[in-house]
Amino acid sequence: MIRTLLVGAIVVAVLAVIACGGSSSPSSTPTAATPSTLASVNDSSSPTPPPAGSICDAANLYGALVLAQGTAGTEYYTLGVTSVGGVDCILVNPPLVYFKDAAGADLGIPVGAGTDCPTGGPYDPNACVDEDAVDLPPGAATPGVVNGQLSVTLGVTDIETLVACPSPNVQAHFITLRFTGTTEDVRIGLPADIELLTCVNQVRLHGYGPSK
Repeated sequence: MIRTLLVGAIVVAVLAVIACGGSSSPSSTPTAATPSTLASVNDSSSPTPPPAGSICDAANLYGALVLAQGTAGTEYYTLGVTSVGGVDCILVNPPLVYFKDAAGADLGIPVGAGTDCPTGGPYDPNACVDEDAVDLPPGAATPGVVNGQLSVTLGVTDIETLVACPSPNVQAHFITLRFTGTTEDVRIGLPADIELLTCVNQVRLHGYGPSK
Protein backbone atom coordinates (compact mmCIF):
# COMPACT_ATOMS: atom_id res chain seq x y z
CA MET A 1 0.00 0.00 0.00
CA ILE A 2 2.73 2.42 0.93
CA ARG A 3 4.64 1.49 -2.24
CA THR A 4 1.57 2.16 -4.36
CA LEU A 5 1.10 5.59 -2.81
CA LEU A 6 4.80 6.41 -3.31
CA VAL A 7 4.68 5.49 -6.98
CA GLY A 8 1.57 7.62 -7.45
CA ALA A 9 3.25 10.62 -5.80
CA ILE A 10 6.28 10.26 -8.07
CA VAL A 11 4.07 10.16 -11.18
CA VAL A 12 2.22 13.31 -10.08
CA ALA A 13 5.53 15.10 -9.44
CA VAL A 14 6.89 14.16 -12.90
CA LEU A 15 3.74 15.39 -14.62
CA ALA A 16 4.00 18.70 -12.75
CA VAL A 17 7.60 19.19 -13.88
CA ILE A 18 6.65 18.46 -17.50
CA ALA A 19 3.79 20.94 -17.30
CA CYS A 20 6.09 23.67 -15.97
CA GLY A 21 8.71 23.00 -18.68
CA GLY A 22 6.12 23.33 -21.44
CA SER A 23 5.29 26.89 -20.42
CA SER A 24 8.83 28.22 -20.05
CA SER A 25 8.22 31.92 -20.92
CA PRO A 26 5.16 33.82 -22.06
CA SER A 27 5.17 34.85 -25.74
CA SER A 28 5.52 38.58 -26.41
CA THR A 29 2.52 40.41 -27.84
CA PRO A 30 3.31 42.69 -30.91
CA THR A 31 2.86 46.39 -30.19
CA ALA A 32 0.57 48.27 -32.56
CA ALA A 33 1.95 51.46 -34.12
CA THR A 34 0.46 54.58 -32.62
CA PRO A 35 -0.74 57.49 -34.81
CA SER A 36 2.23 59.59 -33.65
CA THR A 37 4.62 56.82 -34.74
CA LEU A 38 3.02 56.63 -38.18
CA ALA A 39 3.17 60.41 -38.54
CA SER A 40 6.88 60.48 -37.74
CA VAL A 41 7.56 57.73 -40.30
CA ASN A 42 5.56 59.39 -43.07
CA ASP A 43 6.87 62.89 -42.36
CA SER A 44 9.61 64.00 -44.75
CA SER A 45 12.10 66.75 -43.99
CA SER A 46 12.71 67.45 -47.69
CA PRO A 47 10.49 70.28 -49.01
CA THR A 48 8.41 69.62 -52.11
CA PRO A 49 9.95 71.45 -55.09
CA PRO A 50 7.68 73.92 -56.91
CA PRO A 51 6.20 72.74 -60.21
CA ALA A 52 7.94 73.69 -63.44
CA GLY A 53 6.82 77.03 -64.84
CA SER A 54 6.27 78.64 -61.43
CA ILE A 55 7.64 82.03 -60.42
CA CYS A 56 11.27 81.60 -59.39
CA ASP A 57 11.90 81.28 -55.67
CA ALA A 58 14.82 83.46 -54.58
CA ALA A 59 16.07 80.57 -52.44
CA ASN A 60 16.68 78.67 -55.70
CA LEU A 61 18.49 81.53 -57.45
CA TYR A 62 22.28 81.88 -57.29
CA GLY A 63 23.90 85.21 -58.11
CA ALA A 64 27.53 86.10 -58.76
CA LEU A 65 29.57 89.00 -60.13
CA VAL A 66 30.64 87.97 -63.62
CA LEU A 67 32.45 91.02 -64.95
CA ALA A 68 33.46 94.53 -63.90
CA GLN A 69 34.90 96.91 -66.49
CA GLY A 70 35.07 100.67 -66.88
CA THR A 71 34.85 102.92 -69.91
CA ALA A 72 34.24 106.64 -70.51
CA GLY A 73 33.56 107.55 -66.89
CA THR A 74 31.24 104.63 -66.16
CA GLU A 75 31.90 101.32 -64.44
CA TYR A 76 29.80 98.39 -65.65
CA TYR A 77 29.02 95.48 -63.36
CA THR A 78 27.57 92.37 -64.98
CA LEU A 79 25.80 90.03 -62.58
CA GLY A 80 24.93 86.45 -63.47
CA VAL A 81 21.86 84.71 -62.03
CA THR A 82 21.35 80.94 -62.28
CA SER A 83 18.38 78.76 -61.30
CA VAL A 84 19.55 75.90 -59.06
CA GLY A 85 16.10 74.62 -58.03
CA GLY A 86 16.04 71.63 -60.39
CA VAL A 87 13.06 72.79 -62.51
CA ASP A 88 12.29 75.58 -64.97
CA CYS A 89 11.03 78.80 -63.36
CA ILE A 90 9.95 82.22 -64.59
CA LEU A 91 11.08 85.77 -63.79
CA VAL A 92 8.36 88.24 -64.71
CA ASN A 93 10.09 91.63 -64.59
CA PRO A 94 13.57 93.11 -64.17
CA PRO A 95 14.59 93.13 -60.49
CA LEU A 96 14.76 95.93 -58.00
CA VAL A 97 18.40 96.60 -57.16
CA TYR A 98 19.67 97.47 -53.70
CA PHE A 99 23.17 98.37 -52.55
CA LYS A 100 23.99 97.27 -48.99
CA ASP A 101 26.79 98.05 -46.60
CA ALA A 102 28.86 95.42 -44.79
CA ALA A 103 26.22 95.17 -42.03
CA GLY A 104 23.42 94.55 -44.53
CA ALA A 105 21.81 98.00 -44.26
CA ASP A 106 20.32 99.48 -47.42
CA LEU A 107 22.30 102.51 -48.58
CA GLY A 108 19.35 104.15 -50.33
CA ILE A 109 21.03 104.37 -53.72
CA PRO A 110 18.52 105.20 -56.49
CA VAL A 111 18.74 103.02 -59.61
CA GLY A 112 17.48 104.50 -62.87
CA ALA A 113 15.69 102.51 -65.56
CA GLY A 114 17.63 101.42 -68.60
CA THR A 115 16.78 101.46 -72.30
CA ASP A 116 14.22 98.88 -73.44
CA CYS A 117 15.43 96.35 -75.98
CA PRO A 118 14.07 97.25 -79.43
CA THR A 119 11.22 95.16 -80.81
CA GLY A 120 12.59 92.72 -83.35
CA GLY A 121 16.19 93.18 -82.20
CA PRO A 122 19.06 93.49 -82.07
CA TYR A 123 18.94 92.01 -78.58
CA ASP A 124 21.85 92.42 -76.17
CA PRO A 125 21.25 91.59 -72.49
CA ASN A 126 24.31 93.64 -71.58
CA ALA A 127 23.13 96.84 -73.28
CA CYS A 128 19.31 96.93 -73.10
CA VAL A 129 16.53 95.85 -70.75
CA ASP A 130 14.30 92.95 -71.79
CA GLU A 131 10.84 93.64 -70.36
CA ASP A 132 9.48 90.21 -71.32
CA ALA A 133 9.17 87.32 -68.89
CA VAL A 134 12.32 85.21 -68.71
CA ASP A 135 12.26 81.42 -68.44
CA LEU A 136 15.21 79.98 -66.51
CA PRO A 137 16.01 76.29 -66.97
CA PRO A 138 17.80 74.51 -64.12
CA GLY A 139 21.56 74.95 -64.15
CA ALA A 140 24.70 74.67 -62.04
CA ALA A 141 26.10 77.48 -59.93
CA THR A 142 29.80 77.59 -60.77
CA PRO A 143 31.32 81.09 -60.65
CA GLY A 144 33.93 81.58 -63.35
CA VAL A 145 32.66 78.63 -65.39
CA VAL A 146 28.93 79.23 -65.76
CA ASN A 147 28.36 82.97 -65.96
CA GLY A 148 24.64 82.62 -65.28
CA GLN A 149 21.53 82.05 -67.35
CA LEU A 150 20.41 85.63 -66.72
CA SER A 151 22.48 88.79 -67.07
CA VAL A 152 21.93 91.94 -65.02
CA THR A 153 24.26 94.79 -65.98
CA LEU A 154 24.53 97.94 -63.86
CA GLY A 155 26.15 101.13 -65.07
CA VAL A 156 27.74 103.16 -62.25
CA THR A 157 28.93 106.64 -63.12
CA ASP A 158 32.27 107.62 -61.58
CA ILE A 159 31.97 110.09 -58.71
CA GLU A 160 34.58 112.38 -60.26
CA THR A 161 32.31 113.08 -63.24
CA LEU A 162 29.25 114.03 -61.15
CA VAL A 163 28.19 117.31 -59.57
CA ALA A 164 29.12 118.01 -55.97
CA CYS A 165 27.03 116.07 -53.49
CA PRO A 166 26.44 117.38 -49.95
CA SER A 167 25.93 113.86 -48.63
CA PRO A 168 29.00 111.83 -47.67
CA ASN A 169 30.17 109.01 -49.89
CA VAL A 170 29.01 105.53 -48.90
CA GLN A 171 30.62 102.14 -49.46
CA ALA A 172 28.53 99.37 -51.03
CA HIS A 173 29.71 95.94 -49.85
CA PHE A 174 27.25 93.78 -51.78
CA ILE A 175 24.23 94.00 -54.08
CA THR A 176 20.83 92.37 -53.66
CA LEU A 177 18.24 91.72 -56.37
CA ARG A 178 14.51 91.55 -55.60
CA PHE A 179 12.45 89.86 -58.32
CA THR A 180 8.67 90.13 -58.66
CA GLY A 181 6.82 87.43 -56.72
CA THR A 182 9.78 86.47 -54.52
CA THR A 183 9.96 87.00 -50.77
CA GLU A 184 13.74 86.98 -50.47
CA ASP A 185 16.61 88.79 -52.17
CA VAL A 186 19.39 87.30 -54.27
CA ARG A 187 22.58 88.46 -52.57
CA ILE A 188 25.74 89.06 -54.59
CA GLY A 189 29.04 89.83 -52.93
CA LEU A 190 31.54 92.28 -54.38
CA PRO A 191 35.32 91.71 -54.43
CA ALA A 192 35.82 95.31 -53.32
CA ASP A 193 33.52 98.01 -51.99
CA ILE A 194 31.96 100.41 -54.51
CA GLU A 195 32.05 104.10 -53.57
CA LEU A 196 28.64 105.65 -54.24
CA LEU A 197 26.71 108.87 -53.75
CA THR A 198 23.17 108.95 -52.38
CA CYS A 199 22.03 112.31 -53.74
CA VAL A 200 22.25 111.74 -57.51
CA ASN A 201 21.08 109.16 -60.01
CA GLN A 202 24.49 107.56 -60.24
CA VAL A 203 23.36 104.00 -61.07
CA ARG A 204 21.17 102.73 -63.89
CA LEU A 205 20.02 99.30 -64.99
CA HIS A 206 22.07 99.11 -68.18
CA GLY A 207 21.11 95.63 -69.36
CA TYR A 208 18.87 92.72 -68.39
CA GLY A 209 17.83 89.47 -70.02
CA PRO A 210 18.78 85.84 -70.74
CA SER A 211 22.50 85.39 -71.23
CA LYS A 212 23.74 84.80 -74.75
